[in-house]
Amino acid sequence: MGAMVPPSRKSCYNFRVIEINRVVDGDTIDVTIDLGFDLHKKERVRVAGVDTPEKRTRDLEEKELGIHATDWLKEKLDGAISGDDDLIIRTELVGGMGKYGRLLGWLYIGDSELSLNELMIEEGYAWSYDGGTKQKNFEELREIRRAKGTLI
Repeated sequence: MGAMVPPSRKSCYNFRVIEINRVVDGDTIDVTIDLGFDLHKKERVRVAGVDTPEKRTRDLEEKELGIHATDWLKEKLDGAISGDDDLIIRTELVGGMGKYGRLLGWLYIGDSELSLNELMIEEGYAWSYDGGTKQKNFEELREIRRAKGTLI
């Protein structure tokens, strides 16, 4: 289960997040980004290359896993939310927008070379997603988390 390859630092646009306004779910966040020259813009960001279970669904199994993915992302972003760490959004698209008008980005905390996107897949909170048909193999996520000892 491999992730999409994130863009290199040299072949992409990097946006510094100055405020995380809301973690919507496991693969969407609302942020304010620094455009430079004291210009800031609020954006909804779709975490690129991943799909997480939905937390707003009638399927109780999916809902539980969706809440876990959202909580995991909140925990990982905690340092950036408190201002202790920088959050960088890296995107390779000109304008960076996906089909629903969200900025598609890879999330990096501080100087880390490993994106939160990749880590989310490795730790069993998301599936790799390339924009095609979505997977809904909940047991696959549970197995990864069992092996890592993080299944609640």
